[in-house]
Amino acid sequence: MPKIEISSKKGLVQKSGEGIVIKNGDITRDVSAHEANVTLTQGGIYTMGSGGAKTLTFPLPADVAGQQFIVRATTAQAHILTASQAAADFCGRVKPGSSATETLVQNGGKLTLQALIGASVCMVSDGKQYLVTAFSGSHTMGGFPRD
Repeated sequence: MPKIEISSKKGLVQKSGEGIVIKNGDITRDVSAHEANVTLTQGGIYTMGSGGAKTLTFPLPADVAGQQFIVRATTAQAHILTASQAAADFCGRVKPGSSATETLVQNGGKLTLQALIGASVCMVSDGKQYLVTAFSGSHTMGGFPRD
């Protein structure tokens, strides 16, 4: 069985041996900056800024299964993330308001970021809902099952 090495310098190289080696495996993604309300169609990194609070509407989880969404505030506004339908809920651990502890929240149809520059959330669609995997700041989950 051949050994495969992948690098940004040489591309795909086959050698004798076994296994797969990835060299210089930097993963890069484009950042999409928004200064108005937006309906998302695919996973990615999104920044929200300029002016008042913005609303990001997420696609149905089944349409973006396995995709990751990272949203970061570049202004001190309480940006709002909403599910496109009641079935497209958010689930995960968030730190609500000034609480020092994380709270497990299920089936929230709306997540409001803390009005703080740098507040962020990372979510992944499992095909049925969005799972909050990481966050920065204190956020509010609402809409049980949907506002």
